[in-house]
Amino acid sequence: MSTIQVREVCKVRNAAVGRAGSGYSLAVFKKANKASARVVLLDASFVPGKELVTVQLDTLWKVKASQRKALERKVSKACAPPPPPKPLAPPPLFAKIESSVASVMGLLTSFKVTLGGSETAMYIAFDSVVKFTGDAIVNAANEGCLCGGGIDGEIGRRGGETLYAARCALPVLNGGNRCPTGDAKITVAGDLPCSKVIHAVGPAFGYSPHLSDHADKLELLEAAYKNSMERARENELKSVGFCILSAGIFRGGCPLKIVIETGLKAIAKNTYSGLETVVFCGFTPQEQGEIHDLAASLA
Repeated sequence: MSTIQVREVCKVRNAAVGRAGSGYSLAVFKKANKASARVVLLDASFVPGKELVTVQLDTLWKVKASQRKALERKVSKACAPPPPPKPLAPPPLFAKIESSVASVMGLLTSFKVTLGGSETAMYIAFDSVVKFTGDAIVNAANEGCLCGGGIDGEIGRRGGETLYAARCALPVLNGGNRCPTGDAKITVAGDLPCSKVIHAVGPAFGYSPHLSDHADKLELLEAAYKNSMERARENELKSVGFCILSAGIFRGGCPLKIVIETGLKAIAKNTYSGLETVVFCGFTPQEQGEIHDLAASLA
């Protein structure tokens, strides 16, 4: 027998290792003394066994170099750990969008959205958020959280003195405002049919016709939705109705479609365990038209 190196693949007589037949088996050489050697037998898949087998040296053969290298590559491959599983692709934000004309917590809905990876039911309503009878509505507020126009003014009027007092009681921050752009505060709802109002401050967009010029403000818009959802989570709310933030005089030159899409995606990304229902409201004909076209493109 020519010298066989440690960890080298070699041949061993079947009779020497208790296998049937007059031929030989493949083994991995482990160590030897003057008369005997210890080997590990390979199975049909070139996987080494776990037990060392002692054989006489004259029962072993050295394998030719070219063949041995090929066999040792097969052993190495057979012993290699399995590759890590490929990470699962994240579920789509919007798994399905379908027409759904129904009354949901005081609002007439037009679409139902099945969210990927979330048990929250999302609806799109062509209606006013002030009618929402669930836990809370999200108001498009200004940084002072007082005396706004548009939907903010309507929410203030309908909420009455109790809501006004609650807004006044919000802590005044540095600079004299109560809520910075991109953040959200929560109060009681006063005379509104819901229980809470989340006052979210979306950004005031400039009038540039280039979408790239609005990137920073779109990040603030997403943050306003995210923080609204965070206030809802902190208060263990099960249902929330949204108006569209920064869709009125704050929108400037940013396309309404982008403003709406940013809001829908931010809500979908920030649902939480225990949130059962979200309703996203488009009130003006322009908002409703953009939402209808967007829903068709996402379906």
